[in-house]
Parts: sequence; C-alpha cells; structure tokens
Amino acid sequence: MNNEEWEVKVTKLCSSTTIPEVPPIGHQMSLDDFMTFDDVANCIVIDILLGIRSHKMRPKKVFLTKDENVVCYKLLRKYLENFNVIKTLQGIFLLTSMKTFCLKMDGKQLIELRNHIHRYLMLFQPTSGISIQKCFKYSKEKFLGAKLVATRKFKANEQINMLYGVVKPLTEEQIKKVIKSGVNDFSIMISDRNEKQILWLGPGSFLNHDCNSNVKFDCRGIHTVILIATRNIEIGEELYLNYGDNYFGDNNKECQCESCEKVKNEKNNLLKWTPIMCKEIDENIVECLELISLRNGILKKIFDFQMPKNNFIILLSYIVEFLKYGFIDDGISKISNNQCFVRHKLEYLSNINYLLSLNYDINFIKIFTYFFKTFGICTTQGKVGTPTTKSIILEKNEAIFKYPFYEAIFGSDVAETLIEFQCKLFEQYHCEKVSLGQIISVLQNFINILRMKDFNKVFQDKINLQNKRIEDIEKYGFTLEFLFNTSDIRVDIFGNEFIEKEKKYIQRCIEGFEEITQENIKDYLSFDFIFSMINDKDNFKTMVNDLKTVLDKQNYNTKEQLLNNKIKGIEKIKTPLKIMINDFEKNDNDSLLISLYNDQLEEITCKYKRSKIIKQIDINNYILLDENKPKTVRSSVRLMKETSKHETYNIEPLLLKFYCNSTIEKNLKSRKRSFQKINQDFENFFCNRNRLKNGRKILKEIPK
Repeated sequence: MNNEEWEVKVTKLCSSTTIPEVPPIGHQMSLDDFMTFDDVANCIVIDILLGIRSHKMRPKKVFLTKDENVVCYKLLRKYLENFNVIKTLQGIFLLTSMKTFCLKMDGKQLIELRNHIHRYLMLFQPTSGISIQKCFKYSKEKFLGAKLVATRKFKANEQINMLYGVVKPLTEEQIKKVIKSGVNDFSIMISDRNEKQILWLGPGSFLNHDCNSNVKFDCRGIHTVILIATRNIEIGEELYLNYGDNYFGDNNKECQCESCEKVKNEKNNLLKWTPIMCKEIDENIVECLELISLRNGILKKIFDFQMPKNNFIILLSYIVEFLKYGFIDDGISKISNNQCFVRHKLEYLSNINYLLSLNYDINFIKIFTYFFKTFGICTTQGKVGTPTTKSIILEKNEAIFKYPFYEAIFGSDVAETLIEFQCKLFEQYHCEKVSLGQIISVLQNFINILRMKDFNKVFQDKINLQNKRIEDIEKYGFTLEFLFNTSDIRVDIFGNEFIEKEKKYIQRCIEGFEEITQENIKDYLSFDFIFSMINDKDNFKTMVNDLKTVLDKQNYNTKEQLLNNKIKGIEKIKTPLKIMINDFEKNDNDSLLISLYNDQLEEITCKYKRSKIIKQIDINNYILLDENKPKTVRSSVRLMKETSKHETYNIEPLLLKFYCNSTIEKNLKSRKRSFQKINQDFENFFCNRNRLKNGRKILKEIPK
C-alpha cells in the first residue's frame, strides 16, 4: 500500500463520523493484540509526554524512531492546545512506524487500536479531572514511573468516568505462557466478581497500589471495568487502587506503599530530624517571618482570584512528592536515630540546675536557654545541620519549577512572588542547613491551607496573625519574650499536623527512656517544658529539685556521644561561645554571653529592617485584574464569574507547560538555530577579538 492509499484509509479510520466522542469502555481485542496495542499506545502518548519509559508487556521492543518521537511530540503538544482528537489520531497513524505496524491488520484491529490510543488521549482532556505525572517512589521502577493525580475533587462513590481501565480474563495456561515474574506481571489483578485473574491495562493501569486505597474497580462485564472513588479525594491527591492482600508477597510484606511505610516507620522518627537538636526554620526568625509573608501574599492573590488555586495545589503536591521520594536521603534523617533527645534535654536541665546553684537570675537563664535552643551551647551532642546537595538548585533540577514555567501559567506578577517564596524556602536548606523534612512540612502545610473548606476564614486569620506580629515588632522590637514564645510561628509555618507528629515523637522518646519512671518528670521533659518552666518563676526551683535525683544518675558515655557527632551526614552548628558549663564560675563568661546575645539581637533587628518582604497585608484592598486600581469592596459579580473560571477547570495552561519533554525540547531548540544565526554568533565572537577581517563568512550555507 502506497502512502496516498494509506492516507485515504487513515482519513476514513479517523474521521468525525467514525470516531466516537468518547471511546468505548469495552473491547474485542485478542490477548496478543491487547498487550501489543497497549504497549504502542502508552509508548506514543505517555512516554513521549512524560519523557520516561513506562511499563510494557513486551519491554524490549522500541516502537518509534528518534525522529518520529519528535514528530509525535509536536502532535501531542498541539493536542494539548486544541484537544482535536481527529487531527491527532490522523497524525499518529501517518507515522512511518505506525503504517508499517498496521499494514497487516484488518479493519476491526485498526478500530480497536484507534480506540485504545483514544482512551489514553482522553486522560489529558481538561474535564477528565485526572493528570498523569512522574512518580519517584518505587524501587521496582528504578524510582521513575508514573502515577495518576486528581485535578478536581471526587466525592465518595463517584464514578471516575474519564479514567479507562481495560481488562482481559486470563487462563492459567495464558499466564504461564505470556506473563513473566518481575517483567510484565505489574497488572495481574483478581476480579471481584468471579475471583479469576485478569490482565488490567490502559490508562487505569497507572493506578499505583496502596493498602488504604481511595479507588476501587468494579467489573461490569468480561472486558469492562468501572473505577469508583471509595472516599472523598482532594485536588492534587494521588489515586490509589488496592492490588490485593498478597500481591507484594505474603500479607504484602514487601509492600512499599505510603500506608505501609507509615506503619513500618511508626517507631522511628517520622519527622526525619530531632527537635531542638537539629537546625530548625523558626530559629532564623526573620527568614521565617519572610516565608510567612510571602506565603500570605500568594494566598492573597488566590483570595483575589489573580491565580487559580487548583493549579497551584497540583504543582505544590508534585514538588512535595519529588522532595520526599525523588531526592537523595536527607543526611540528617540518618543521624537523628543516633541522637538522644532525652539525654540532651536532661543535660540542659542539669546545666540550669548548676547555674541556679551559682545564683544566676532568671533573665540570664533565659539568655542561656536561647543559646541552648539556637546553638546547643554547653551540651555534649550539640546542634547539627543537614548536609546539602546541588541537585536541588532551581536552575539545574527540572523537577523544581522555574520562572518561565510559572509565568506561562499564572502571569509575570504572580510568577515573581512564587519564585521568591520558592527560593527563600530552599535557601533555608542550602544556606542555613535546615533539614529537607522541614521544607516538605512547610509546603505540605501550604497545601493543607489551600484545601480547607473555610479557606477564606483561614486566610483572614493567617493575615491578621501576621499583621499583629509585625505590629508588635514595630512597637516593642525583638524582645527576649518574643524570641521565646515562637510556638504560634511554628504552628503557622509548619501546621498543626506537624506539631502533633512532633509531640508523638517526643512522647515516644520519653516513654522509651527506661531510667525515668516518675510521671511528673516525664511531663517536665515535654517539648514546651523548657519555656513553660522558665516562665513559671514560682515552681521553677521545685521542678528542678524534682529532677535532681535523675540528673545525678546521668552518667552517659561521653565518648559514645562524641562518636555519634562524627558520623557522616551531619554538619555541626558552630557555637559563638565555646565554653563548658563549669566555666560559668568565672564572671567574665556570663557577661560575654550577655554581650553575644545583644549582638544577636542587633543582627536580627538589622535583618528585619533591611527586609522588604515582611509587611502587613490589607485584606480589603482588592485589585481587579481588568482594572489596575485597588478597590475597597470585593465585587460579588466579579467573584461569581471568576469562581467558575479559576476554581473548576482552568487547567489548560498547566497541562501545556507540565507535559513538556525536556529532552525533545532541547533537540528542537538546537534544530531551530539556522546557519545564519550560528554565523552571526561566530562573527560577533571574532569581531570582538579583531580576528575577523574583510567580512569573511565563517560558515557556508548548509544545503537543504
């Protein structure tokens, strides 16, 4: 068949009269066609747009040539602009490899192949409510696979219509013949109707497993499967299916799902760092206030409908998942298991007891506590920070979004704010040695705020709280009391969910410390004890006396603690004053500590005054997009119009930028550089160095 005849055949196959508006749920493919067509469809659509090698039933086969990959990518990018299924399918079937593949097929096979590719294309429709993204979780996929994420809310028991799961029943003989363990057994499921094994392919096969799933499948026929939400699913949340109780070994003992990992790690430190003993964001008080102000500024833009909330939730969720799973292990998480929070706390209390015996007043003890909290002064284990890596640098890592990406989706004004927040947050990791787990917690709290039902009220509370802080600082400056009472700042930046995790971890540390049996002592060792104890002047000495018995028994192994500090994966935070607690018998050391504290206070104040980010936000100052003038009243008509536009399906710009294959894009850009452009570059280069004479051309025209 020549090219003209094939074009005519493709035109008939992919026309408005032959292609249904929605592809059929069922099919009539043979097992061999079913496996082959699915490999072809996800190779053409998923692999090209995500730039990965997704799961295949026959993984060794490569379908498209390099040049055809580029042509197919252009077709799919065009599809993301106009969602023209007919033109896209026609372009795909006209590829040379596709023509060669289809020549021996009959009409029914061609229709089945067309329908199957159509099912994959429907996944990218703006109204599908689903997006497919890179997944960095699973070792079997070498930490680069795919996952399905909700781009709108799904209610419990709601049918997910645009996500197609296509199945084929399997006999024992077929399983032995075509299924190879560890190669293509990724989609063998058990039917909930007849308990028989089925092969599950199509877009729905990209649903990952979780023992606490939010999606179930319901077989409605031999080849038909319906996907249903088992609970409410939030925007940006991954869709999970339960593969079965013994899919990953007996009782799923090899399961790596998020629910199982939480259970396995419940006895470990879920925070991935040790409170007080590791560098924390709220210790850099000015930078922390800047982050809150930047976040509130973004919330204000969402509140004013200057940016779509749903798109931003999806992007933040993607970054969080990458930092959790696609990143190298945070060095501080390894050492946190070797740190002893209780010993560190008891050592501090012993130091306080010693200072009291020297008749130091409460104010000095507060200053000493500030240096303990910030630098781990006079403790064996000290304060540690996390080692950093260059792979999180924004300019180099494609999983962290850059300015052009945000600009294309949200516009230049919003993009500047987003990048400023992003850079300021990652500076805490790179420059201040704050653990990656804290960066994730800040972003997760941001997502939780955006997902709240009473978002407007929560937003206003956040703004009012920050405005009050700024007002107090302007009025009283940075006092010792302000630096101590940062619990509200911790809740604001990390969220209540994080605070609960922290409390549970500390409680486990205290309960697991066998040397402590008295309940009142366990209460003293709670997270807030350091600060509540100091503020409670009347009971201060009584509390310390209660602890004295335990403190006297503390003969911990100093060599062991020093050895822990030398383990790779930590960076010791340098203290401004290297002294031991016994040195405070000398009067000049206490005055030196007070002097250092005043220097710290002056430095914080100067940082605050230099900051152009920390400022109060007027909630009522509402800026319309079509009028560049502030309004004191929010227009209800405007709100009604913009709600539907920004809150529901304004996802097209996101899709267009999100599905951007960087490898192919780089090849396209290099091809666009014509000989004239290259010639001009060389001329400019040599002219500047007086090496080009008489207007000679460095490159000759390349024949077409």
